[in-house]
Amino acid sequence: MKNTTRILVVDDEPAVREVLSAILRSAGYEVWEAANGQQGLQLARERRPDLVLLDVLLPDLSGIDVCRQIKADVALLDVFVVLISGTAISAADKVDGAEIGADDYLVKPVNPDEFLARIRTTVRLRDTTAALRASEQRFRQLTEYITEVFWMTNPDKTQLNYISPGYEKVWGRTCESLYRSPLVWLEAVHPQDRDRVLQAALTKQIAGEYDEEYRIMRPDGSLRWIRDRAFPIRDETGTVYRIAGIAEDITERKQAEKMLRLLRYSVDRASETIACIDREARFVLVNDTLCRLTGYSREELLSKTVHDIDPNFPAETWPGFWERLKRSGSLRFESCHRTTEGRVYPVEILATYFEYEGREYQTGCARDITERKRAEEALREAEARYRTIFEN
Repeated sequence: MKNTTRILVVDDEPAVREVLSAILRSAGYEVWEAANGQQGLQLARERRPDLVLLDVLLPDLSGIDVCRQIKADVALLDVFVVLISGTAISAADKVDGAEIGADDYLVKPVNPDEFLARIRTTVRLRDTTAALRASEQRFRQLTEYITEVFWMTNPDKTQLNYISPGYEKVWGRTCESLYRSPLVWLEAVHPQDRDRVLQAALTKQIAGEYDEEYRIMRPDGSLRWIRDRAFPIRDETGTVYRIAGIAEDITERKQAEKMLRLLRYSVDRASETIACIDREARFVLVNDTLCRLTGYSREELLSKTVHDIDPNFPAETWPGFWERLKRSGSLRFESCHRTTEGRVYPVEILATYFEYEGREYQTGCARDITERKRAEEALREAEARYRTIFEN
Protein backbone atom coordinates (compact mmCIF):
# COMPACT_ATOMS: atom_id res chain seq x y z
CA MET A 1 0.00 0.00 0.00
CA LYS A 2 1.21 3.55 -0.83
CA ASN A 3 2.62 5.63 2.01
CA THR A 4 0.75 8.72 3.26
CA THR A 5 0.95 11.60 0.79
CA ARG A 6 3.35 14.30 2.01
CA ILE A 7 2.49 17.95 1.35
CA LEU A 8 4.68 21.01 1.98
CA VAL A 9 2.71 24.22 2.66
CA VAL A 10 4.74 27.38 1.93
CA ASP A 11 3.06 30.65 3.04
CA ASP A 12 4.36 33.67 4.93
CA GLU A 13 1.09 34.23 6.84
CA PRO A 14 0.98 31.97 9.95
CA ALA A 15 -2.81 31.99 10.10
CA VAL A 16 -3.13 30.86 6.47
CA ARG A 17 -0.52 28.14 6.97
CA GLU A 18 -2.41 26.94 10.06
CA VAL A 19 -5.77 26.79 8.27
CA LEU A 20 -4.45 25.06 5.14
CA SER A 21 -2.40 22.58 7.15
CA ALA A 22 -5.38 21.76 9.41
CA ILE A 23 -7.61 21.05 6.41
CA LEU A 24 -4.97 18.80 4.84
CA ARG A 25 -4.20 16.94 8.06
CA SER A 26 -7.90 16.30 8.63
CA ALA A 27 -7.93 14.54 5.26
CA GLY A 28 -5.09 12.25 6.30
CA TYR A 29 -2.14 13.97 4.63
CA GLU A 30 1.26 14.41 6.24
CA VAL A 31 1.97 18.16 6.27
CA TRP A 32 5.15 20.19 6.61
CA GLU A 33 5.29 23.99 6.77
CA ALA A 34 7.64 26.72 5.55
CA ALA A 35 7.34 30.50 6.10
CA ASN A 36 9.21 31.78 3.02
CA GLY A 37 10.51 30.80 -0.37
CA GLN A 38 14.09 29.92 0.62
CA GLN A 39 12.91 27.74 3.49
CA GLY A 40 10.35 26.06 1.25
CA LEU A 41 12.94 25.37 -1.45
CA GLN A 42 15.34 23.92 1.12
CA LEU A 43 12.69 21.66 2.64
CA ALA A 44 11.58 20.51 -0.83
CA ARG A 45 15.14 19.46 -1.66
CA GLU A 46 15.77 17.80 1.70
CA ARG A 47 12.46 15.96 2.16
CA ARG A 48 11.13 15.64 -1.39
CA PRO A 49 7.40 15.98 -0.67
CA ASP A 50 4.82 14.64 -3.08
CA LEU A 51 3.20 18.04 -3.48
CA VAL A 52 4.13 21.65 -2.65
CA LEU A 53 1.29 24.10 -1.91
CA LEU A 54 3.06 27.37 -2.70
CA ASP A 55 1.96 30.96 -2.07
CA VAL A 56 2.73 33.18 -5.06
CA LEU A 57 3.68 36.31 -3.07
CA LEU A 58 6.42 35.56 -0.55
CA PRO A 59 8.77 38.01 1.25
CA ASP A 60 12.01 36.72 -0.32
CA LEU A 61 11.70 34.49 -3.39
CA SER A 62 8.38 34.65 -5.19
CA GLY A 63 6.33 31.49 -5.52
CA ILE A 64 6.95 31.69 -9.29
CA ASP A 65 10.73 31.58 -8.72
CA VAL A 66 10.46 28.70 -6.24
CA CYS A 67 8.24 26.72 -8.62
CA ARG A 68 10.65 27.34 -11.50
CA GLN A 69 13.60 26.02 -9.45
CA ILE A 70 11.67 22.96 -8.28
CA LYS A 71 10.66 22.10 -11.84
CA ALA A 72 14.24 22.53 -13.06
CA ASP A 73 15.66 20.15 -10.43
CA VAL A 74 15.94 16.57 -11.79
CA ALA A 75 15.95 15.24 -8.22
CA LEU A 76 12.48 16.77 -7.72
CA LEU A 77 11.01 15.40 -10.94
CA ASP A 78 8.06 13.74 -9.19
CA VAL A 79 7.20 16.76 -7.00
CA PHE A 80 4.00 18.49 -8.08
CA VAL A 81 3.44 22.20 -7.37
CA VAL A 82 0.12 23.94 -6.71
CA LEU A 83 0.31 27.75 -6.66
CA ILE A 84 -2.13 29.64 -4.43
CA SER A 85 -2.74 33.38 -4.06
CA GLY A 86 -5.26 35.88 -2.79
CA THR A 87 -4.00 38.83 -4.87
CA ALA A 88 -2.30 37.40 -8.00
CA ILE A 89 -5.53 35.97 -9.32
CA SER A 90 -5.80 37.35 -12.85
CA ALA A 91 -5.81 35.19 -15.97
CA ALA A 92 -2.31 36.46 -16.76
CA ASP A 93 -1.09 35.32 -13.33
CA LYS A 94 -2.50 31.86 -13.91
CA VAL A 95 -0.92 31.71 -17.37
CA ASP A 96 2.44 32.65 -15.83
CA GLY A 97 2.05 29.78 -13.37
CA ALA A 98 1.22 27.29 -16.13
CA GLU A 99 4.16 28.40 -18.24
CA ILE A 100 6.70 27.70 -15.50
CA GLY A 101 5.23 24.24 -14.90
CA ALA A 102 2.77 24.66 -12.03
CA ASP A 103 0.32 21.76 -11.88
CA ASP A 104 -2.64 23.79 -10.57
CA TYR A 105 -3.50 27.34 -9.45
CA LEU A 106 -5.85 28.03 -6.52
CA VAL A 107 -7.37 31.28 -5.28
CA LYS A 108 -7.68 32.38 -1.64
CA PRO A 109 -9.77 32.20 0.40
CA VAL A 110 -10.49 28.55 -0.20
CA ASN A 111 -13.63 26.56 0.32
CA PRO A 112 -12.47 23.50 2.35
CA ASP A 113 -14.44 20.95 0.31
CA GLU A 114 -13.44 22.39 -3.07
CA PHE A 115 -9.86 22.82 -1.84
CA LEU A 116 -9.59 19.17 -0.81
CA ALA A 117 -11.20 18.01 -4.05
CA ARG A 118 -8.62 19.95 -6.09
CA ILE A 119 -5.78 18.64 -3.93
CA ARG A 120 -7.00 15.03 -4.26
CA THR A 121 -7.19 15.40 -8.04
CA THR A 122 -3.67 16.79 -8.18
CA VAL A 123 -2.36 14.01 -5.93
CA ARG A 124 -3.97 11.34 -8.13
CA LEU A 125 -2.45 12.95 -11.19
CA ARG A 126 0.93 13.12 -9.47
CA ASP A 127 0.78 9.43 -8.44
CA THR A 128 -0.23 8.35 -11.93
CA THR A 129 2.50 10.43 -13.54
CA ALA A 130 5.12 9.10 -11.11
CA ALA A 131 4.03 5.50 -11.77
CA LEU A 132 4.17 6.03 -15.53
CA ARG A 133 7.59 7.64 -15.26
CA ALA A 134 8.87 4.76 -13.12
CA SER A 135 7.46 2.24 -15.59
CA GLU A 136 9.08 4.08 -18.50
CA GLN A 137 12.38 4.21 -16.63
CA ARG A 138 12.28 0.45 -15.97
CA PHE A 139 11.45 -0.15 -19.64
CA ARG A 140 14.35 2.02 -20.78
CA GLN A 141 16.73 0.34 -18.35
CA LEU A 142 15.64 -3.03 -19.72
CA THR A 143 15.98 -2.04 -23.38
CA GLU A 144 19.27 -0.16 -22.95
CA TYR A 145 21.13 -3.12 -21.50
CA ILE A 146 20.09 -5.91 -23.82
CA THR A 147 21.40 -6.63 -27.28
CA GLU A 148 18.01 -6.96 -29.00
CA VAL A 149 16.51 -3.86 -30.63
CA PHE A 150 13.06 -2.81 -29.39
CA TRP A 151 11.05 -0.51 -31.64
CA MET A 152 7.58 1.01 -31.81
CA THR A 153 5.88 2.78 -34.74
CA ASN A 154 2.47 3.79 -35.99
CA PRO A 155 0.79 1.28 -38.35
CA ASP A 156 1.71 3.03 -41.62
CA LYS A 157 5.39 3.34 -40.56
CA THR A 158 5.46 7.15 -40.92
CA GLN A 159 6.23 7.80 -37.25
CA LEU A 160 8.75 6.17 -34.91
CA ASN A 161 7.62 6.22 -31.28
CA TYR A 162 10.63 4.47 -29.79
CA ILE A 163 13.89 2.77 -30.75
CA SER A 164 16.24 1.20 -28.19
CA PRO A 165 19.98 2.03 -28.16
CA GLY A 166 20.80 -1.46 -29.45
CA TYR A 167 19.90 -0.15 -32.93
CA GLU A 168 23.14 1.84 -33.06
CA LYS A 169 25.24 -1.22 -32.20
CA VAL A 170 23.50 -3.59 -34.64
CA TRP A 171 22.74 -1.29 -37.57
CA GLY A 172 25.77 0.97 -37.07
CA ARG A 173 23.51 4.02 -37.52
CA THR A 174 22.22 6.57 -35.01
CA CYS A 175 18.82 6.39 -33.33
CA GLU A 176 18.42 10.10 -34.09
CA SER A 177 18.60 9.43 -37.83
CA LEU A 178 15.77 6.93 -37.46
CA TYR A 179 13.60 9.35 -35.47
CA ARG A 180 14.09 11.92 -38.25
CA SER A 181 13.26 9.42 -41.00
CA PRO A 182 11.43 6.29 -39.74
CA LEU A 183 12.06 4.30 -42.94
CA VAL A 184 15.82 4.95 -43.09
CA TRP A 185 16.45 1.50 -41.51
CA LEU A 186 15.18 -0.01 -44.76
CA GLU A 187 18.09 1.53 -46.69
CA ALA A 188 20.43 -0.81 -44.79
CA VAL A 189 18.48 -3.93 -45.79
CA HIS A 190 20.23 -5.98 -48.46
CA PRO A 191 18.83 -5.11 -51.92
CA GLN A 192 17.83 -8.75 -52.49
CA ASP A 193 15.73 -8.72 -49.30
CA ARG A 194 14.42 -5.14 -49.30
CA ASP A 195 11.20 -5.46 -51.32
CA ARG A 196 10.16 -8.61 -49.46
CA VAL A 197 10.78 -7.02 -46.05
CA LEU A 198 8.97 -3.77 -46.90
CA GLN A 199 5.94 -5.64 -48.27
CA ALA A 200 5.84 -7.83 -45.16
CA ALA A 201 6.15 -4.81 -42.86
CA LEU A 202 3.22 -3.04 -44.50
CA THR A 203 0.93 -6.09 -44.65
CA LYS A 204 1.90 -8.62 -42.00
CA GLN A 205 2.74 -6.39 -39.02
CA ILE A 206 -0.77 -5.10 -38.50
CA ALA A 207 -2.08 -8.69 -38.75
CA GLY A 208 0.39 -9.98 -36.16
CA GLU A 209 2.04 -12.29 -38.72
CA TYR A 210 5.35 -10.50 -39.18
CA ASP A 211 8.41 -12.68 -38.51
CA GLU A 212 11.15 -12.03 -41.06
CA GLU A 213 14.81 -12.89 -41.43
CA TYR A 214 16.89 -10.62 -43.63
CA ARG A 215 20.36 -9.23 -44.19
CA ILE A 216 21.54 -5.67 -43.51
CA MET A 217 24.66 -3.88 -44.71
CA ARG A 218 26.39 -1.75 -42.06
CA PRO A 219 28.21 1.48 -42.97
CA ASP A 220 31.54 -0.33 -42.50
CA GLY A 221 30.55 -2.79 -45.23
CA SER A 222 29.96 -5.76 -42.91
CA LEU A 223 26.85 -7.91 -43.34
CA ARG A 224 24.58 -8.90 -40.45
CA TRP A 225 21.57 -11.23 -40.31
CA ILE A 226 18.43 -9.95 -38.53
CA ARG A 227 15.34 -11.70 -37.23
CA ASP A 228 12.58 -9.09 -36.93
CA ARG A 229 9.20 -9.73 -35.26
CA ALA A 230 6.25 -7.39 -34.72
CA PHE A 231 3.09 -7.34 -32.61
CA PRO A 232 0.04 -5.06 -33.12
CA ILE A 233 -1.18 -2.96 -30.17
CA ARG A 234 -4.91 -2.21 -30.10
CA ASP A 235 -6.98 0.46 -28.38
CA GLU A 236 -10.21 -0.17 -26.49
CA THR A 237 -12.17 -0.35 -29.77
CA GLY A 238 -9.87 -3.05 -31.17
CA THR A 239 -8.20 -0.71 -33.65
CA VAL A 240 -4.45 -1.15 -34.15
CA TYR A 241 -2.80 2.17 -33.27
CA ARG A 242 0.79 1.05 -32.74
CA ILE A 243 3.17 -1.68 -33.84
CA ALA A 244 5.76 -2.95 -31.36
CA GLY A 245 8.63 -5.11 -32.44
CA ILE A 246 11.93 -6.70 -31.56
CA ALA A 247 14.86 -7.13 -33.95
CA GLU A 248 17.57 -9.63 -33.06
CA ASP A 249 21.04 -9.99 -34.53
CA ILE A 250 21.20 -13.67 -35.57
CA THR A 251 24.44 -13.49 -37.54
CA GLU A 252 26.26 -15.97 -35.30
CA ARG A 253 23.34 -18.41 -35.51
CA LYS A 254 23.31 -18.16 -39.30
CA GLN A 255 27.04 -18.76 -39.44
CA ALA A 256 26.69 -21.76 -37.13
CA GLU A 257 23.88 -23.17 -39.26
CA LYS A 258 26.04 -22.78 -42.36
CA MET A 259 28.94 -24.54 -40.68
CA LEU A 260 26.63 -27.33 -39.51
CA ARG A 261 25.30 -27.80 -43.04
CA LEU A 262 28.87 -27.93 -44.34
CA LEU A 263 29.86 -30.36 -41.60
CA ARG A 264 26.81 -32.53 -42.30
CA TYR A 265 27.62 -32.48 -46.01
CA SER A 266 31.21 -33.57 -45.28
CA VAL A 267 30.16 -36.25 -42.80
CA ASP A 268 27.56 -37.71 -45.13
CA ARG A 269 30.08 -37.96 -47.95
CA ALA A 270 32.90 -39.46 -45.91
CA SER A 271 34.07 -42.90 -47.07
CA GLU A 272 34.00 -44.15 -43.47
CA THR A 273 30.81 -44.75 -41.55
CA ILE A 274 30.31 -42.14 -38.82
CA ALA A 275 27.89 -42.38 -35.92
CA CYS A 276 27.24 -40.72 -32.58
CA ILE A 277 26.09 -43.13 -29.88
CA ASP A 278 24.86 -42.45 -26.34
CA ARG A 279 25.62 -44.36 -23.15
CA GLU A 280 22.59 -46.61 -23.72
CA ALA A 281 24.07 -47.72 -27.10
CA ARG A 282 21.43 -45.82 -29.07
CA PHE A 283 22.31 -44.10 -32.33
CA VAL A 284 21.72 -40.35 -32.14
CA LEU A 285 23.46 -39.40 -35.41
CA VAL A 286 24.46 -41.46 -38.45
CA ASN A 287 25.91 -40.56 -41.83
CA ASP A 288 24.83 -41.68 -45.30
CA THR A 289 27.72 -44.14 -45.61
CA LEU A 290 26.54 -46.18 -42.62
CA CYS A 291 23.03 -46.23 -44.08
CA ARG A 292 24.32 -47.34 -47.49
CA LEU A 293 26.58 -50.12 -46.19
CA THR A 294 24.05 -51.59 -43.74
CA GLY A 295 20.97 -51.08 -45.92
CA TYR A 296 19.04 -49.24 -43.22
CA SER A 297 17.47 -45.80 -43.67
CA ARG A 298 18.54 -42.99 -41.37
CA GLU A 299 15.21 -43.17 -39.52
CA GLU A 300 15.59 -46.93 -39.02
CA LEU A 301 19.10 -46.63 -37.61
CA LEU A 302 18.08 -43.82 -35.23
CA SER A 303 15.52 -46.21 -33.76
CA LYS A 304 18.11 -48.97 -33.19
CA THR A 305 21.09 -49.67 -30.93
CA VAL A 306 24.65 -50.83 -31.56
CA HIS A 307 23.57 -54.35 -30.55
CA ASP A 308 21.22 -54.51 -33.55
CA ILE A 309 23.95 -54.10 -36.16
CA ASP A 310 27.11 -55.37 -34.39
CA PRO A 311 26.94 -59.04 -33.32
CA ASN A 312 30.19 -58.59 -31.38
CA PHE A 313 28.45 -56.22 -28.97
CA PRO A 314 25.62 -58.04 -27.14
CA ALA A 315 23.90 -55.90 -24.52
CA GLU A 316 25.66 -57.58 -21.58
CA THR A 317 29.14 -56.52 -22.81
CA TRP A 318 28.27 -52.87 -23.42
CA PRO A 319 28.70 -51.47 -19.85
CA GLY A 320 32.20 -52.89 -19.57
CA PHE A 321 33.19 -51.54 -22.99
CA TRP A 322 31.81 -48.10 -22.12
CA GLU A 323 33.83 -47.87 -18.91
CA ARG A 324 37.03 -48.85 -20.76
CA LEU A 325 36.32 -46.22 -23.38
CA LYS A 326 35.58 -43.58 -20.73
CA ARG A 327 38.88 -44.31 -18.92
CA SER A 328 41.05 -44.27 -22.03
CA GLY A 329 39.22 -41.55 -23.99
CA SER A 330 39.46 -43.49 -27.27
CA LEU A 331 39.75 -47.11 -28.45
CA ARG A 332 40.68 -48.59 -31.80
CA PHE A 333 39.50 -52.14 -32.43
CA GLU A 334 38.05 -54.52 -35.01
CA SER A 335 34.45 -55.66 -35.04
CA CYS A 336 31.76 -56.25 -37.64
CA HIS A 337 28.46 -54.86 -38.97
CA ARG A 338 25.38 -56.76 -40.02
CA THR A 339 23.29 -55.60 -42.98
CA THR A 340 19.53 -55.75 -43.38
CA GLU A 341 20.08 -58.92 -45.48
CA GLY A 342 21.97 -60.62 -42.67
CA ARG A 343 25.41 -60.32 -44.28
CA VAL A 344 28.19 -59.62 -41.79
CA TYR A 345 31.26 -57.66 -42.90
CA PRO A 346 34.37 -56.74 -40.86
CA VAL A 347 35.10 -53.14 -39.79
CA GLU A 348 37.85 -51.28 -38.00
CA ILE A 349 36.43 -48.80 -35.50
CA LEU A 350 37.90 -45.73 -33.79
CA ALA A 351 35.64 -44.84 -30.84
CA THR A 352 36.09 -41.52 -28.99
CA TYR A 353 34.38 -40.62 -25.71
CA PHE A 354 32.98 -37.12 -24.99
CA GLU A 355 30.47 -35.35 -22.78
CA TYR A 356 27.96 -32.74 -23.89
CA GLU A 357 25.45 -30.85 -21.71
CA GLY A 358 25.86 -33.35 -18.89
CA ARG A 359 25.36 -36.47 -21.03
CA GLU A 360 27.89 -39.07 -22.23
CA TYR A 361 28.42 -39.97 -25.89
CA GLN A 362 30.91 -41.53 -28.24
CA THR A 363 31.67 -40.94 -31.87
CA GLY A 364 32.43 -44.05 -33.84
CA CYS A 365 34.26 -43.99 -37.18
CA ALA A 366 34.20 -47.41 -38.85
CA ARG A 367 35.99 -48.50 -42.03
CA ASP A 368 34.96 -51.53 -44.07
CA ILE A 369 38.03 -53.80 -44.03
CA THR A 370 36.58 -56.66 -46.09
CA GLU A 371 39.23 -56.31 -48.79
CA ARG A 372 42.00 -56.07 -46.24
CA LYS A 373 40.75 -59.22 -44.51
CA ARG A 374 40.62 -61.04 -47.83
CA ALA A 375 44.16 -59.94 -48.61
CA GLU A 376 45.36 -61.04 -45.19
CA GLU A 377 43.64 -64.42 -45.63
CA ALA A 378 45.17 -64.83 -49.08
CA LEU A 379 48.58 -63.98 -47.66
CA ARG A 380 48.16 -66.54 -44.89
CA GLU A 381 47.13 -69.20 -47.41
CA ALA A 382 50.14 -68.38 -49.61
CA GLU A 383 52.50 -68.55 -46.65
CA ALA A 384 51.04 -71.93 -45.71
CA ARG A 385 51.56 -73.27 -49.24
CA TYR A 386 55.17 -72.06 -49.39
CA ARG A 387 55.87 -73.52 -45.97
CA THR A 388 54.53 -76.89 -47.13
CA ILE A 389 56.70 -76.80 -50.24
CA PHE A 390 59.89 -75.97 -48.38
CA GLU A 391 59.22 -78.48 -45.61
CA ASN A 392 58.79 -81.26 -48.18
